[in-house]
Amino acid sequence: MERTQQTYQALQNNIERVMTQKQKQLLLVDLCARLPYQPICEFTDTEDDFCTTTAALGYSLRDFIAGKVLIKPYLRPMSSMTEEEKEEWHNTFDSVQDYVPEADDYDDNWHEEPGIESYDYLISHHFDYRGLIPKSLALEAPEDMYKN
Repeated sequence: MERTQQTYQALQNNIERVMTQKQKQLLLVDLCARLPYQPICEFTDTEDDFCTTTAALGYSLRDFIAGKVLIKPYLRPMSSMTEEEKEEWHNTFDSVQDYVPEADDYDDNWHEEPGIESYDYLISHHFDYRGLIPKSLALEAPEDMYKN
């Protein structure tokens, strides 16, 4: 029994070392934004011999905050965006005019930048726009995981 407790404590220490509080906050903000779109996540129960399951995100955020479960969402890398998706995403951008007081022709000073609809598009299509995959805070989704 003591050996199991030592193993559990070693794993718990490793988790704390792997995910800092700042990383946990970043992941929590991202997961909350994704809730309406039911992202598929890997859950690791820190209180049950680190049993791992895969399911849609739901009530488990409460356990994540309490440190009872680790969550890693399956996200699509930005590089996996198809040409059709790129066009759809680009259509959500807002046109913004730069303020250039000395310019006579303001037509050349328009540019496009992402607005709230752009981020909603990325979230609803499960793209990793925050770079969570390279930080090991998310898993790369298999190609057909989020096909409708």
